[in-house]
Amino acid sequence: MNAVMIGVLVTLLLCGIYGALKGALRIVFAFAEVLVLIIVVGLLTTDFRAFIGIFIMTVIALFIISRFIPFFSKLPVIRTVDRFFGTLIGLLLGLLFIWVFFMIVSALAGTPFGMTTIGMIRENPFLLWLYENNGIEIFARQHFSWYEAIAPSGI
Repeated sequence: MNAVMIGVLVTLLLCGIYGALKGALRIVFAFAEVLVLIIVVGLLTTDFRAFIGIFIMTVIALFIISRFIPFFSKLPVIRTVDRFFGTLIGLLLGLLFIWVFFMIVSALAGTPFGMTTIGMIRENPFLLWLYENNGIEIFARQHFSWYEAIAPSGI
């Protein structure tokens, strides 16, 4: 077990615990809150004053709604399900952090840090599988033509 594997395991563990403690309802609502804020403000504004007004009203409305989430997440059956799915979302968040780290390592492949880290990734079949199946990189290669030109290919 090398340093990269330990880092991956610690990241997954901490993100899983974070998800379990926070709960799926709060995590999903926080994400949806930002998304709704961007969409509503972006679609409904034509000038700066309208932007500020709609932004403030949307933030207040989402704040009021968010105050009810802790009540629902404390109900007995919902709490268990919320924590279970919170753990899964936390693990997914950890995986996203790991994939971003691997993309940074790829970008630094010519440096001593990059070479050492890639060497450690190659030593472990699990890490190599995660590296080769980087969901963020796969998405970027399929949807952004410019990404292929700047990204290193393979390990």
